[in-house]
Formats: sequence, structure tokens, C-alpha cells
Amino acid sequence: MVGYVGQLSLAQMSIAGVAGFLLARLQRSLHIPFPVAPLLATAVAAAVGLLLGFVARRVRGIDLAVITLAAGVAIQEAVFANPLITGGLAGSKVPAPKVFGLDFGVAGRGFPRVQYGLLSLVVLAACCYGVVRLRGSRFGRQMLAVRANERAASAAGVDVRRTKVLAFGISAGIAGLGGCLIGYGQGTLSFDSFGVTASLFFLAVVAVGGVTTVSGALAAGLLVPGGLLFTALDDVAGLGTYQSLICGLAVVVFAVLRPAGLAYRRPATPAVAGAHRAGRGGARSGGARGGPAPRRPGSWTGPLRRPDPPAGAVPAVPAGEPSAPGDRRPGTGVTGGATPEGDAR
Repeated sequence: MVGYVGQLSLAQMSIAGVAGFLLARLQRSLHIPFPVAPLLATAVAAAVGLLLGFVARRVRGIDLAVITLAAGVAIQEAVFANPLITGGLAGSKVPAPKVFGLDFGVAGRGFPRVQYGLLSLVVLAACCYGVVRLRGSRFGRQMLAVRANERAASAAGVDVRRTKVLAFGISAGIAGLGGCLIGYGQGTLSFDSFGVTASLFFLAVVAVGGVTTVSGALAAGLLVPGGLLFTALDDVAGLGTYQSLICGLAVVVFAVLRPAGLAYRRPATPAVAGAHRAGRGGARSGGARGGPAPRRPGSWTGPLRRPDPPAGAVPAVPAGEPSAPGDRRPGTGVTGGATPEGDAR
């Protein structure tokens, strides 16, 4: 949403929470097995995103951020604060993902188990591959055009509103899949697991990593709560309690020094452009091989004297100079004397 379409959404974690709590109900109450249950929860999250995108398809910028923030607060108050849905203070337990007798849950002997890490890695790789392919597709180019200039994209034939709605649905589906993984990772979900403030925090961390590339998302994943970098810093230096403070300072510093994020790399200058400039400079100084500079047709590069007239042409006489006796200027009807004033020739 932010990197490809340029639209600011603050309801991503609320949508992820919808998928997480729905996953708990599907697997625990309806006994729908893995991986059907997380796929259904992801589809419902995508539908919520499509609905939100349809409502906010006419707005952009700060207005869109306010609408999505209000939607996140509404979901938090209507869904997460309802004990019948979230289980109240006890929370909602999410059964471990099991398929063909294989347990991919995080709890058990050897906590945290490697099986859950492999499951998360496979889902992450699939999402990264899908996002990269999406950027190179026609719809991805349409999203980039909307991010650059909505009016220019509309003039070029891009349906801006349709692009926004579909982008909302795709991003909400990815957020819902992340909510399912959070549910499997925590084991028990509470109403504090998915809040509006969490959306703001994740958005700030993604801005540090870089919102326009997949590598920026990977860099941001190292900095979020439970990420590898802060887990290592907490184990070594005990900096886990200062995570929010460090991320806030990082956002301010990178907004000034590196607005595009950690993963941004400036594209290299093509060699053709440098050669073109060198060729232009060489042409001014007499050519690249030291020969005379090329002369444009009709230009005069010799001494400042009047050029010789072509063969068979009658020489022109400047105004005010006497002409030779018997000299007739063609088309003037004047023989000898001064050139008449106003003669174009």
C-alpha cells in the first residue's frame, strides 16, 4: 500500500487481528484443519481490505490515513473488545498447525521449535516472490503509476479507483496471513495483540527499512518486536526494554539522513550519459581525435569578410553605396544610384 500505491493505511494490524481471531475460532470451534483454516482467515481479511478500499477509494493522503485509522479503532472496539469473540482476559487459544501428523507449532520440546521457524520462512519466501512478481506485472506498473501521479495515471488509461481497491485487498490478505502466523507463534491471542498503536509502530519500522522494496521489508523484520536483531541485542546488552525508544530515534535520524530507508540503493549512472557529455565537450574543443570541429551547413567559420557570391549571381550592393553604371538590380527597375530604401535584397 505505501511503497507501491503510495497510500497510507493505518489499519493493517487491525485486519491482521481479524484473521488471527478468526483462525482461532475456525480451528478450535469448527475443527477446520491446517492449512485450510489460515487460508480461509486470509480470504476474510482480504475481503475486509476490499471493503475498506471501496469505502476510501475517493480519498488519498492525510484523509485516507484518518479513515483507515478510524477503521482500525472501530475494529478494535467492535471486535477485539468483545469477550465473546476474543475470549476476554483468558484470550483465544490457537491450536498448533498440524498436517499429516507433522507439528509445526512453536511450543513443545525444544521451545522455540525449528519447525515453526521453517513454516514462517516458507510463508515469507512465498510472499516475497509474489510481491516481486506483482511489481513486474501490468497491475504492478499501474500501481506505480498511481503512486507517481494519480491524474497522470488516469489520463493514461489507468483505473485509479479500481487499482486502489485491489491494492487494499492484496495488502490486507498479506496482513491477514501475518496475523495467522502471529497467532501460531503466540499460541494465545488477546485484545492487546493487535492494536492501532501497533500499526503505527510497524509503519515507523518499515519506514526505517524502506517501503519501496522487498529487501526493505526484510530489514524492517529484523527490527520489530521479536525480530532477530533486537532479540540478539536483548540477550547481549539487555536493550529489549528500550526498543520503542531506539526505533523512534532511528525514524527521526533516517528521515533526515536517508529518507528512502536502509535498503535503498541509488541507481548507477549509465556509462552512455558520460560518453555523450565527453563527446559534446570534445566537439567543442576540436573533436575527439584532434581534427577540426565539424561545421554546420550554412555556418561561416572563416575571416570576417564578405563571402564571394555564387557563380552567375548579381552581387548585392549595400545600402548607401553607389552602384556601378549600368548595374541593374533584378526586380527593382533601378539602374545605378543608391539601393532604394526598403529593398529586401
